[in-house]
Amino acid sequence: MTSAPLYVRSEPASASSQLGLIGPASPVQIVGKDPSGNWYQILYPQGKDGTGWVFAQYIQVENTDAIPIVGGPSGSGPNAVVIQQVNVRKGPGTAFDSLGTLNPKDTVTLTGKDNSSAWLQIAYSAGPEGKGWVAAGYVEASGLDDLPIVGEGGEVVGTGTPTAIAAAPTPTRLPAADDGDSADMPAVDVKFGPGEAGAILYSSDLSAPNGDAKDWIGFTPYQTSVAISLSCEGTGGLTSELLLRGKGVPRWTGLSCGGSTIASLSPKAEYVLELAPTTNAGQLVSVRYTLIISGWP
Repeated sequence: MTSAPLYVRSEPASASSQLGLIGPASPVQIVGKDPSGNWYQILYPQGKDGTGWVFAQYIQVENTDAIPIVGGPSGSGPNAVVIQQVNVRKGPGTAFDSLGTLNPKDTVTLTGKDNSSAWLQIAYSAGPEGKGWVAAGYVEASGLDDLPIVGEGGEVVGTGTPTAIAAAPTPTRLPAADDGDSADMPAVDVKFGPGEAGAILYSSDLSAPNGDAKDWIGFTPYQTSVAISLSCEGTGGLTSELLLRGKGVPRWTGLSCGGSTIASLSPKAEYVLELAPTTNAGQLVSVRYTLIISGWP
């Protein structure tokens, strides 16, 4: 059963296409999990072969060990798990154009490496010939020695482990860039209702004491309730406050990382949810979050 509203995706990765949205407290039938255990494959008629993938964090399961591993994304080769948000590029280096981004806990299939093993080629449907490149320091993987060495043009130029392996880049957390939003001008402002949006799925970065320390997400409910969930990755947590006409909503119980709630609200009133990172004695707290808000009758 789901503990929060969540999207069903075609692959075990947040960058894959959306097949639909499941509301909270919905029963699902799990048929497998990816090798990392971060994603569950469920029966879903709208998906290929009648299945889809959902984030395991929001599924209540009594015995996860009993769920069989059914593989990762489409394609052959070993799988890797993303540990920090990373750009997928056209070639093995930061000079190549970005094709998109992958988020923490996404699973990818490895298809090759460059001659230094600092960059890994992955199966990526939006890339040339269905391939893309990520920095090796941003994923957890095994079996790299057996990957073919691939040149910048996509040709296989060798096999096995190179004699000189450059150190993979170490992920470094930097202050979040200020996105210029405010309580009066939220980063997004969505109205729910017939002919309007059915849900908000919004991801961004926050950091303190340096960088972008607050985000505001606006929404107008159509019914008397909305379902809200918040997932986070990084070095700290988030606090939340729900505002109505600039003042805190008294009945708001709060929402923290990994949590979900059904909020009872006034229909057609313009609300703003304020998010801010927790502080840690002057040390940089950096959080990447994903917020889902959906209308719920």
